[in-house]
Amino acid sequence: MKKRLMFLMSVLFVLTFGISIKQPAMVCYAQEDDSDYDDDDDDDEEDDEEDELYEEGDEIVTSNKYVYEVLSWDESKESGTVAFCEAGKKTVKSIKIPATISEDGYSFKVIAIEEEACEDYKQLQTVQIADNVQTIEEDAFKNCQKLKSVIIGKGLKKIEAKAFYGDRNLKKITINSKKLNSVGKNAFRNLNKKCVVKVPDMKIAAYQKLFIKGGAMRKVTFRK
Repeated sequence: MKKRLMFLMSVLFVLTFGISIKQPAMVCYAQEDDSDYDDDDDDDEEDDEEDELYEEGDEIVTSNKYVYEVLSWDESKESGTVAFCEAGKKTVKSIKIPATISEDGYSFKVIAIEEEACEDYKQLQTVQIADNVQTIEEDAFKNCQKLKSVIIGKGLKKIEAKAFYGDRNLKKITINSKKLNSVGKNAFRNLNKKCVVKVPDMKIAAYQKLFIKGGAMRKVTFRK
C-alpha cells in the first residue's frame, strides 16, 4: 500500500512540475580500424616484390668499360640476357665479347651485338665473339678500316645488313657456328680481296652462298 502511494505521488509530482526522468545515454566507443594501414603496408610489400632488379633497356657497364643493354630478365632464375653496345672508347685495338657478364652477382648471357656497336672504330684490329652471341646487328662493325681478324663463336645464327661493310683490311674470318642461316644485304661488301673465311666442315658451300648474297666477292676463299 505504501509503495503504491509513493508511486502515485511521484506521478503527480512529474505532472505538476513537468520534470522528466531520463536514463543516462549510452556512449559507444568505436575501435580504430587498422585495416586501412595494414592494406597499405601489404600494398607496399607487394610493390617491393613486383619491382624487378633489372628491366629491358637498362644499361650495364662492366669493369673494362664495355657497355651492355639488358634485353631480358628472369626474376625467378635471377639471370638475364644482354646485347653488347660499345667498348667505351673508339680507340681500342682489340675487342673480346664474352659469353656472359656479371653484375652485382647476377649473370647475363651476351646474345647479341647491337646495331652500330663498333661502327667507325678506326683503330680496331681484332675481334673475338663468344659462343652465346646469336646475332650481329646492322652496321655493328661497319667501316672498321684497320680490322684484320674476326673470330666468331658457335652460337651465331644471323648477321644483319652492312655488319662488316667497308672493312677493307679484313683478311681472316673464322666462323665456328654451324647455325648461321642468314646474312643481310651488303654485310660483307668491300672486304679485302685476299680474305680467307674458315668455316665448319660441311658448311663451305652453304656459307659461301650466304656470304656472296651478303656482298662478298667471289674471290674470297672459303675453307674448313
